[in-house]
Amino acid sequence: MLSDEFSDKNPDAAPMELPTQPDTNETNWKSVIHQACSRWIDSIDNPEEIDSTQSDATPDLYTLFSAMGSLQTETRKLARKSVESLSTFEDVLSDISKRLATIQSLNQAQEPLRLISIMDRIERIEKQLKKTPAKKVFFNDPRWESYSQSVSRAVELLLENCHEVLKQTGVTKSVSSGKLFDPSHMVAIEVDFNDTVADNVVVEEFTSGYFLNGTVLRYSEVKVNRKKS
Repeated sequence: MLSDEFSDKNPDAAPMELPTQPDTNETNWKSVIHQACSRWIDSIDNPEEIDSTQSDATPDLYTLFSAMGSLQTETRKLARKSVESLSTFEDVLSDISKRLATIQSLNQAQEPLRLISIMDRIERIEKQLKKTPAKKVFFNDPRWESYSQSVSRAVELLLENCHEVLKQTGVTKSVSSGKLFDPSHMVAIEVDFNDTVADNVVVEEFTSGYFLNGTVLRYSEVKVNRKKS
């Protein structure tokens, strides 16, 4: 209370008598506060007692605006760093998403690649079957040509079924022969020199290429023509 604070500040001063029952009247409590403040002012002998409680640096508008300017600059720097950090974070997330998508695609491609490997062997067998076999292969049976054609047709149907299975998983075969060489999904392992064929045209396909949902699953290995002149 004000009376106690005043007594601690000036122990020699006579105690201030306060009403035992504070009146709720506005004039009475204002009068009590006024008397207490007056007695406290009268009790101050050394003004330095008040000045010592204040800061040595006197605040002014220049200092205030300088501090506000520094705060604004730091805030802008932090904002720029936050934007850069968010941008970097987004790039990292994008890179992770791409890597995860690549891993997922590779995992999805494992089974089709196994089937494609088997189909490569079947295609090699098919090429051999298309050649007219010697009669002794079928023990001089006069029906050897019919047997050969039947087996060749069976292999063709097997390959067609394999391609249908691949198509259902999003895998399609690329067509290279007779097309212009495209390094995005072809690899030239041999070069042919023929002036009757246009430059950069694929004249032979050694290994078939495949796409998985539009992405190269396996490159075609081809022979490309180059004109001599």
